[in-house]
Amino acid sequence: MSSSEPKLLLIETSGTIGRVGLGHDTTLVAEATLDRSRRNARDLMPEVARLTQEQQWKPSDYDAIAVSIGPGSYTGLRVGMMTAKALAFSLQKPLLCIPTFEVIVQQSLEMYQQVEVVGDAQQDRVYVQRFGSGLQPITELSIGTGSQWRDTITPVFVLTGPGLVVQQKLLPATAKLVEEDDWQPKLESLLQLAKVRYERKTFADTMTVEPLYLRASSAEEQWAAMGR
Repeated sequence: MSSSEPKLLLIETSGTIGRVGLGHDTTLVAEATLDRSRRNARDLMPEVARLTQEQQWKPSDYDAIAVSIGPGSYTGLRVGMMTAKALAFSLQKPLLCIPTFEVIVQQSLEMYQQVEVVGDAQQDRVYVQRFGSGLQPITELSIGTGSQWRDTITPVFVLTGPGLVVQQKLLPATAKLVEEDDWQPKLESLLQLAKVRYERKTFADTMTVEPLYLRASSAEEQWAAMGR
């Protein structure tokens, strides 16, 4: 493994739009957006192969596989994680698992000291976590109803995250928001955090690691409601 300027494969499929990219040290050298209508599965590996070939890399050149692990879209996270784990296992490369909310907070570090990230958990439910300076979590990642969360909003924390796409029209007038362009996780931020984990050798167990779901899939919830 390279120690100073690693070559990293980046996978971010926590939202409705998935992205894959290649990073060399701290530079994002290639990026592709996955076809939204295909729910990431059919596009992901062909795009990985295309980007790798265009950069004249080989899969064996990856020093590690970095993946955003949620919370977020159940389908997207499952596809991204399964792909990352399969590649890491088959290529015998380290797996770097980055919480999606940390990626989003990374995008606001220079502007804000206290940030609250909100994600869409569907059916007016939200994922929520508060962070202080330096990516330090102040609260545990949790899930609740949108109305309950909105009652806890305070101007002390600046709001960000993909959940604002749905929630922004319902927010109190006192709410402070990060610029909309930074609500969604970016590969550049995923790369920055992945490189730190790589240098510290903070690798995930490829066989046992799971995405941060925090809830069952819609199909599983419907199944449970039927008493099955």
